[in-house]
Amino acid sequence: MTNPSNDGPTLADVEAQIDDLFGNDGTTATSENLTGSPEDATFTSGSPEVELEPEGGDSDFYRSARDLDGDGHTDTVHSNAFGIDQIEHLDTDGNVTTVELDMDGNGTYESVVQSEADGSSRVHLDMDDDGNVDFTSHFDAQDNLVQDDIVVDGIVRESHRDTDGDGTLETTMVDTTGNGQFDTAVIDSDGDDIPNTVVVDTNGDGMVDLQMEDTTNDGVLNEITYSSGAEDFGAVDEPFAADDLV
Repeated sequence: MTNPSNDGPTLADVEAQIDDLFGNDGTTATSENLTGSPEDATFTSGSPEVELEPEGGDSDFYRSARDLDGDGHTDTVHSNAFGIDQIEHLDTDGNVTTVELDMDGNGTYESVVQSEADGSSRVHLDMDDDGNVDFTSHFDAQDNLVQDDIVVDGIVRESHRDTDGDGTLETTMVDTTGNGQFDTAVIDSDGDDIPNTVVVDTNGDGMVDLQMEDTTNDGVLNEITYSSGAEDFGAVDEPFAADDLV
């Protein structure tokens, strides 16, 4: 299954950006002794309002902690190291919950890493630097990739998922119409890059109407079943807001 948009990101492009975001252990680095609340924090564009000062006399590294709500605690930390601009958003315990990155120094934060309370995380990427999210990767608490989403015009159009926990994204959910609801699912149950099962919602009611299977594993969907619509596709996961990367 390929990206519905011919000009969209390739997996190689995404993997390259993720390699830039993560270290060898798959985690983002956090700053020491950070406290604050990011509940009211918003994503920032352009240069910061507060002038940054060199840390430790090193002109290649700048750092500025900010109290956005006036409660005396740090809410965000803005830093710049060797041309990479970064904003960290903190929770009340001083944990970094969101990291925005401007990797090319053009004033647009094209990469965002969000950490969840359960240890999982999401990486949002603006592949074409237009300020909109194009790709989102989901990682579990052990930093295993469990889902990749392709986003077109603010809508998740294609979602690759590990539904059985084996470390392989064997299920692809597709919204072919862009209406915010999946209507096609392609399942490669044996991991050979050949679809074993394809199910389709043909009338847009959110229910499975057609199921096709490759029972001989020869690449041909030879068994076709028309369903009564008992199985629900479900709505497309809410994507990261398109205007958050600006």
